[in-house]
Amino acid sequence: AELGAALAERALLSLQTTSNNGEEGEEEEQTTKMECAGIEIVHTIQNVGTANATTFHAAVDGFHAAANGELTSSRRRVRQSHPEFAETAPPPRPASWPRVPETPGAILPGHHPSLRLRTMKFVGADASAVRSSWRYLRSRVPHHERRGTSVPEPRLSVLIGMEDDNALGALKLLAYGAAFTTLARYRWGCDVLHSHPEKFSGGVFTSLGPTEEELERGGFATYVTAYGAEHS
Repeated sequence: AELGAALAERALLSLQTTSNNGEEGEEEEQTTKMECAGIEIVHTIQNVGTANATTFHAAVDGFHAAANGELTSSRRRVRQSHPEFAETAPPPRPASWPRVPETPGAILPGHHPSLRLRTMKFVGADASAVRSSWRYLRSRVPHHERRGTSVPEPRLSVLIGMEDDNALGALKLLAYGAAFTTLARYRWGCDVLHSHPEKFSGGVFTSLGPTEEELERGGFATYVTAYGAEHS
């Protein structure tokens, strides 16, 4: 995800827009440098129906930490221990930048028209890892072309995608997602989720993980898109 985000943004910034601002009868071209307003990462998985329960357990604890303020407190302590991160914080996003990419809510799925996928927020640590790398890069290379201290940070969205025609799968994901987000807010709910990962994931997360057959015929694809500040 992190490599894809960097490559997509680099490809976008290599583009230039040219406009003709000359008076009538004259040709005067002006070149405008592209700016990255957002990055979208969509993970897809093919021919694999199960995953290791360790991922489920990590998601439970991560969601709970975010919901009850533990994550916010932890990040505050990190900022206090590393003042250089505050000193090299990016400037605010310009008000003229579009709010892209669109991100589905925590429960209701979204729809990606160009990929023809139903999408949900990805519960993994990808977004945190990418933002941490951006923060680290700014603190170490303040004048970096893409992540320097004078460059506003792009809006980041990390999603999991499924086939558009899999309506039943989307409904199941919606139901299990609602149960997960409700229970994971409470410590007793986390205990329930940790005790029954298979039951609360529709059999997706198991202690055994993917079978050998699934590993042999399975695969994944990640789609990354960088959106320019002129996107509409």
